[in-house]
Amino acid sequence: MICVMPNGNPNQMAAQTTQLPVSDMDYRDPANSNKYIHSIVKDIVPYIEKNFRVIADPDHRAIAGLSMGGGHTIAAANEYPGTFQYICPLSMGIWGEQPDIDEKLQGLKKAGYKLYWLACGNTDFLYESAQKLDAKLTDNGLEHTFYVTEGGHTWANWRVYLNTFAPLLFK
Repeated sequence: MICVMPNGNPNQMAAQTTQLPVSDMDYRDPANSNKYIHSIVKDIVPYIEKNFRVIADPDHRAIAGLSMGGGHTIAAANEYPGTFQYICPLSMGIWGEQPDIDEKLQGLKKAGYKLYWLACGNTDFLYESAQKLDAKLTDNGLEHTFYVTEGGHTWANWRVYLNTFAPLLFK
C-alpha cells in the first residue's frame, strides 16, 4: 500500500516547503474547496498511477483524512463517486448547510463503494457534525460504520482509527 499525504493546508507555516511555490489560495474557503478536491482526483491520483507501480482502478484506491482532511475525504467521495472504493473520514462530518447532500450520497450509493468508515471521539468539537453525517448516510441507505471513541480531536484517537480501519482496506 502506498500512503500519499498531499498538503490540504499549504498556507500553514509548519507545512510550507522551500522547494515549491505556495499559493495564497485559502483551501478552507468554500469557494476554493472544490479546487483542491479536483486536484486530488485529477492531478494527484493520475500522477501516482503514472509514476508508481500500483493497480490503477477504484478497487485499489482508498481516501481518508483527519479533521479538514476528513472534509476533503467526504467532498472527494461525493464529487467523484466511484473513484474510491474505501472512504474513511475521521473527526469530520457534515459542516454547515449542504442542501444537495442527499443527492450527492445517492450518487455515491449508485456508483458503489466497498467501505465507508466514519470515526469521531465523543468529546470532539466535530462530533455533532459526524453524527449528522452518520444520520444522512443511514437515511440514504448507505452501509457504513460509525466508530465512536472516548475523547476529542486528538492524535491519540486518530492513531486508534488508523489501526482499526487499515486492516479493512483492499479486502
